[in-house]
Amino acid sequence: MIGTKSSLSIFFFLLCLIVAFGNQEVQGQSLNVRGNPEQRVVLGESATWIIELAACSEKPIPGMPISSVDWQIRQRQETLGRDSATGFWSAVWVIDVVPNTAGELEISPLTFFVGTETIKTPPFVLHVGHDKKSEGYAACSWESPKPVLWQGERIRLRSVFAYDEEFFNDHVLQPFKRPLDVPVGLRIEQPRNLANVGPPTWVVVNADSDLPSSSLVVNGSLARWRLGSERLHQGRPFATIFQEYDLVAGSLGEFRISGIRAKFDYANDFEDDFFQGRIPKDSQVGFVYGEPLSFSVRSLPDSGRPENFSGAVGQFEMRVRAAKNSLSSGEHFSISVIISGEGISGDVPAPSWPSNPGFRLLGVTRAEKRNEVTFIYDLEALSGGTFQLQSCSFAFFDPSDQGKYRVIKGQRFRIEVKGPSRESATVLPTILGFQDFLTEWDRENPAETTSMKLPAFALLSAIPWVICFVFWWWRRQRLKAWRNPKEARFRVALKNFHSKKSKRDKEPWERFACYLAAKMKVAEPRVHGRDLETLLLDSGVPSELAGRAAGINFVMTNARYGGVGTEFSALDLDELVADLEDAFGVER
Repeated sequence: MIGTKSSLSIFFFLLCLIVAFGNQEVQGQSLNVRGNPEQRVVLGESATWIIELAACSEKPIPGMPISSVDWQIRQRQETLGRDSATGFWSAVWVIDVVPNTAGELEISPLTFFVGTETIKTPPFVLHVGHDKKSEGYAACSWESPKPVLWQGERIRLRSVFAYDEEFFNDHVLQPFKRPLDVPVGLRIEQPRNLANVGPPTWVVVNADSDLPSSSLVVNGSLARWRLGSERLHQGRPFATIFQEYDLVAGSLGEFRISGIRAKFDYANDFEDDFFQGRIPKDSQVGFVYGEPLSFSVRSLPDSGRPENFSGAVGQFEMRVRAAKNSLSSGEHFSISVIISGEGISGDVPAPSWPSNPGFRLLGVTRAEKRNEVTFIYDLEALSGGTFQLQSCSFAFFDPSDQGKYRVIKGQRFRIEVKGPSRESATVLPTILGFQDFLTEWDRENPAETTSMKLPAFALLSAIPWVICFVFWWWRRQRLKAWRNPKEARFRVALKNFHSKKSKRDKEPWERFACYLAAKMKVAEPRVHGRDLETLLLDSGVPSELAGRAAGINFVMTNARYGGVGTEFSALDLDELVADLEDAFGVER
């Protein structure tokens, strides 16, 4: 009897353990991956995995997927819910991976957070191959003039799509009711910086409407690319279309542009229908992928840099012309300095005007058009005589060959000025009718003439001198301000920032960058470099404020070129500029 009771006790004890462990297994969260961890795709296709999380005690939160230059990950949440009976959470995520290159790719594990616990998926492997059949019908490529650029250099890139024109006309299907000239969809990514600092400036060159072009789809939108020359591909002549891009290397580092991806539908067998016309019987999808383009950006050399270096990088020419060469003393005249070159930026500061005895610089204005900037210097002749007027010089960096600094010096002008010197002339203020006013005052106030004449005369005599002094001081301050074009550039940038900060059609990062560049008296591309915080510290800005300004400028620029950014209100930027003004020590 005792043995039977002991056996029953042991049996119930084991049963309790089984129930306890069974409940623990149910309560523990589980991760399930639907889809083969190793998948085979061709370039242009995407691999898909489905991640299931079940029986989670807390709400599961996905980590940020890690993309690479070799692949891109798109993660979307399919379902997320909580069981009212058990209180457990469950979720399903769909992971799409698009490869950017061929070969064997190992995708980094994905991370999910459940309370304080971290759950990782096993690594995924992609075997990416080429669609050899489709590559016999079309090809994509990038064309670049050079693989290594100088900071601030502008180059022109070209994206090219080559295709078998006969095959596309006979076998490729139109994606829309309105036919395209080239029925293909292209995917082109923005340049990426491998150090995650910030991409270079990327501008599409709009083709002249008079030039022949073809319609196609680029990044989901209708576009027109120019017709190119015929080229051989796999021994056969292919027609080509292309688009050009101006790229300005503003940041240092290594950059990469993903290869162009092309997708088109085609069929080899058709049947004719009386109502629907030509109907494909074996519709297929073709994928073509071009090789990526990599390039590096290096800093400008310190050796040989002129003191008046403008920050411009490229090949430029300068022309100087005077409005007149004969004038009178005190007369104003203008001298135009025209700087031209491929991709000349409107942010290039005006060259410093040299000091010329007998002349005074009143101010500088600028006019811009494609590949040309004109600076107009307003001068005043102060004394008569014949002068050899020295014009300004323009220093820039020429990136051709090995790269070196160049200085273009303007020619001298022979100016004849008629009349005496105005530098020593004294202008006495006069007021019309002043003596008549005093005579009339004496006639109407004979009893007060003796006691009032002297104080009244002294007071009335002082008024015009005070007015003239105030006018002279105001004009002196105005001319002093205009003598310094760099200060004038700063005032214009600050005025534009405050006057346009509330308009949505103006980019805030552009106004803020112009303000910083003008304030620190540097070219605008330097504001987007890694040394912005150092430049601010050298200008006397405190460390905390310099880091905040550099961080905000980086985030806004990154958001502008497709990165993850943060919206900043006009009030936030206004407060930051106010703090910078106080730090720079400028009266606001």
